[in-house]
Amino acid sequence: MERKKVLFSLGLVVALALLWASGSGMAQPLRQTPGREAADLAAYDPSLYPQLPRQMNYQGVLRDEGGNLLNGSYEMTFTIYANLLSGGWPPTYSWTAVYSETQTVQVTDGLFNVVIGSQTPLDPGIFEGINLFNYGLQLGVQVEGEPELSPRVELLPVPYAFRAEYVNRFPAPHYDSGWYVIEAPPPDPTAIQFTHSLGGDTDNYVVDLECKFNSGDVSQCGYDNAHWQDLTTSDVNVVISNNPNLAGIRIRIWRTD
Repeated sequence: MERKKVLFSLGLVVALALLWASGSGMAQPLRQTPGREAADLAAYDPSLYPQLPRQMNYQGVLRDEGGNLLNGSYEMTFTIYANLLSGGWPPTYSWTAVYSETQTVQVTDGLFNVVIGSQTPLDPGIFEGINLFNYGLQLGVQVEGEPELSPRVELLPVPYAFRAEYVNRFPAPHYDSGWYVIEAPPPDPTAIQFTHSLGGDTDNYVVDLECKFNSGDVSQCGYDNAHWQDLTTSDVNVVISNNPNLAGIRIRIWRTD
């Protein structure tokens, strides 16, 4: 079988407006409106669940090694890789396959169009955004069982998907701890328990942890400042460091189911 290669022409790759969802329950950072220090709590409303298709478009050009455009049906495997935290400090990352689907694709004059997710729906949690645990996504393509083509394609939001930043602000969280003031840094990392009593399934939670510093700045907490752990349907622990510049923390939770 002659070897084939794909010259990538990325169309509407994916609208990363799926930031609201994290299938693992590990929260993507959710940005707050600048200067907004308190959110009005809202009762859980299932109608707020966004009904988005769990698919994405992909377009490419298939050529043989001589550069000739190909025609016909080809079996293609599309794999999404996430650059996941693999441990250590400072953090180290490794590319890990988090989704794969095989389709028979019709190619005409080299051009093909596919809807990834038409066979196996995409998990919105894949597109949780860049954070401490996930530092980016790539798409790999394999044709007719040959070795995967190189290079992979980096997945980026299409322009209108930047509008999804507004989703990070609304609706109001179903739980908001308010600002927990840190009077003095603890001598060692210390866990603080917050009770939210939201019930349901923690896999359908989106969690946001923010830090306030003595300078007055507010930002997402880096792991060396504070991090959350031990999330249950009733409470969650936040571990704070002994950073003398840390003045307060706030944790908020949304239910997406």
